Amino acid sequence: MSTKKIWTRTLGVAGVTGGLVLLSAAASQAAEGPLGGLGDGLLGGTQVSQSHDASSDTTQDASQAAGDAAGAAAVQAPVTLGGVELGLTTSSSQSSGSSSTVTDADGASVEQSQEQSSSDATNLGVDLGAITLDPAAMLEGAASGATSSTDGAQDASAAEGTAAGAAAVQAPVAIEGLAVTGSHEQQQAQESERTVTTEDGATSTTGSASQSQSATSGGLVLEEITADPAAALSGVVSGGAAGTEGATDASSAEGTLAGAVDAAAPVRVGGLSGGFDDARSSERATWREVTDEDGDTTGSRTEQAEATRTGGAFSTGALTAEPAAALAGALSGEAARLDGRDEVATESTDVRGLLDLAAPFHADGLTAEGWAERATAQRTDRWTTTEGGTARTSTWSQRADAVHPAFATGPVDGDVLGWAWGRVNQQAATAQR
Repeated sequence: MSTKKIWTRTLGVAGVTGGLVLLSAAASQAAEGPLGGLGDGLLGGTQVSQSHDASSDTTQDASQAAGDAAGAAAVQAPVTLGGVELGLTTSSSQSSGSSSTVTDADGASVEQSQEQSSSDATNLGVDLGAITLDPAAMLEGAASGATSSTDGAQDASAAEGTAAGAAAVQAPVAIEGLAVTGSHEQQQAQESERTVTTEDGATSTTGSASQSQSATSGGLVLEEITADPAAALSGVVSGGAAGTEGATDASSAEGTLAGAVDAAAPVRVGGLSGGFDDARSSERATWREVTDEDGDTTGSRTEQAEATRTGGAFSTGALTAEPAAALAGALSGEAARLDGRDEVATESTDVRGLLDLAAPFHADGLTAEGWAERATAQRTDRWTTTEGGTARTSTWSQRADAVHPAFATGPVDGDVLGWAWGRVNQQAATAQR
């Protein structure tokens, strides 16, 4: 941030405080030289006193004091973080099996076997790009004041003061992007078979096998983000007072307080995209085969398979917004009093304010798509074997369905505007004899 840019958008802090002190003193002590002590003590002014003799032998003392003060400060603290990457992976697997054979005294037997296995894996990743921060602030203020007084047949005093201040704050930030990804995979398998043999030598075998797989993955990617919030504040306070004491006492005071705030926060998001995909499949087979004591065999085998896939994805283009707000206000007041044969007092107050808002934005648009797919298949084989040969028949079927919806929008532009204005004015006068 350049020094010139900060100085052009400012708010009074230290200066405003000094001006409030001057205005308060001027309004409350107009008849007694309200800023005489303040000019000497705070502002380090120079006092000049003089006396002279008039032809009427009247002595008149006069004094004056004036001073000013100013200051400024600035700070900047750029910071850069190289980025962060996080990852987590978990996996597990297991398997088991069993087998048994039972034979009786006649030679008949039963054989059984079974196997099972499964595995599971999960992955998670987070990638945060580099982050850059460059906060900065600047503050400046100035105050000035002057007093004068005259002591003689009629005492008179006057004081005036002004304070101004400004401050600017800016905190640009940039994030190169953020990506979050995850996946999960799972597999299962199972097989079993049973064979029965009689004492005549006939056998019967039945079995089944199945397996399934699933894979789910997803992610979210946020492109580069930049933001440049800034605020500038400024304020001015001025006040004055005058008074006389004699046959007729008179006093007057006036003051003005004005301030403004400007704030803006331009933001740009490079885009957001994401999606997920879930794929699953399963297979199952069953079989049966019987052989009699003559050696003739009949058998069958059925296989089934199914696969599904569902998912979706979306993408948004860059989004740019420039919200801004401006607030300005002013407060002024006057008061006068005359004490003599007739007592007269007047007061007036004026308050004004203005608020202006704007938030233009632009979005490149949105695209989205989805998918839902399913496929199935089945096959059955049958066979018979005798002394004359083997006869085999097969039947099969397949089916596939798919749905792919899609959606898209064009660019979007908008500008949100708003403003408000107000004023309050009050006047009062009193007279008493």
